[in-house]
Amino acid sequence: MYDMPDVDIDFADRTHLLKHVKGIGARLENGKKHNTGVYFNKVPVAHDGLATVDHKTAEQLGYFKLDLLNVNVYQHIKNEVHLVEMMREPNWSNLHNRDFFEKLIHVGKHFETMARMPEDITSIPRMAMFLAVIRPAKRHLIGKTWREVGETIWDKAGQDSYSFKKAHAVAYAQLVVVHMNILGNKMESNLKRMQEIQESLTKHIDSNIKDEDDHMYMATMLLKHSLVLYKGLLTDDQIKSMLGHVIDTIEQDFLGYEPTKKLKKTMH
Repeated sequence: MYDMPDVDIDFADRTHLLKHVKGIGARLENGKKHNTGVYFNKVPVAHDGLATVDHKTAEQLGYFKLDLLNVNVYQHIKNEVHLVEMMREPNWSNLHNRDFFEKLIHVGKHFETMARMPEDITSIPRMAMFLAVIRPAKRHLIGKTWREVGETIWDKAGQDSYSFKKAHAVAYAQLVVVHMNILGNKMESNLKRMQEIQESLTKHIDSNIKDEDDHMYMATMLLKHSLVLYKGLLTDDQIKSMLGHVIDTIEQDFLGYEPTKKLKKTMH
């Protein structure tokens, strides 16, 4: 009996490797192809091109399997230098933004669970523990402090329970950090571009204002065009909600501006 290591290697697209290095696909216990497992040693091959025995039996026979995983996050990585840059300390406060959180790899479906933790996730060790907490065998630790979680989170669970090894959890947490920085950079880039468009549009409008009523004409035209655009994307209730959100948050984008909630005369 062999105790083989469990080795995962992440790729943006694993087919690039398999085009140049021939491997034998692993087999599941039900006889179907393993999604990620590949052998690069001399394992017996069946007529369908897969290993003759399932991966668990093959492991007991001493055949070493690598799991080659496609991870879409790496499609946004330009090179090794860029990857190291994206491994920097992220803005952990972005985790409180539900829209941001739900885009994240590995944890995106667990915003409500994160909200139940009494302390914020502010480090890779805490993110690793969170990744372990959302596994079935450790869900009883949800709602406890990180100190309490840390006391038993890495204890091995029973054979019938699914838990996370610390090495895997830390590696996954680092990938979450990389994704956080990629999304954070995209948010900053989008905001910068929006600011550029806004400034350009404002200059164009100011250069075409001829009399005091032109401001109202221009504002009404822009609002109508916006509503026509959104009408193709949103329901009436969603548009109303969006406009309410604009009023509630406009002060965050335009410091010193204090909108009134009273009805005002508009041009129709």
